[in-house]
Amino acid sequence: MLKKRSGLTQTTKFKFKNPLYAIDTSVIDLCLSVFDWSKFRLGKGGIKLHCQFDLMTQIPAFNVITSAGAYVDFSLFQTYQDKGVFFVTRAKDNRRFEFLGQQDISRKKGLQFDHIVQIKNPK
Repeated sequence: MLKKRSGLTQTTKFKFKNPLYAIDTSVIDLCLSVFDWSKFRLGKGGIKLHCQFDLMTQIPAFNVITSAGAYVDFSLFQTYQDKGVFFVTRAKDNRRFEFLGQQDISRKKGLQFDHIVQIKNPK
């Protein structure tokens, strides 16, 4: 079914010059008494399912399963940036930033701000 669907495209035209993907990560809870290797919090077990979704074909393009523990890999983020990859990640509460400037935005498109920052306490 996926092979059949992957050749089709939506009739909606995107205004992006590069392929567009959505990435979702979902935590799947696991029972620690059965999956003792899956501990990621006190008394909790789980894994994360990362899914890359092709917005043009409307099917998953890639899936990977990892441990459910939180991780932030700044060297990997730098590699992405060096290759011209744009991404968004959520900042943890204890992350500190230095404000460097801001980009012009369009409030009509629902944006509130676009700040340029430098992380002050990368790990």
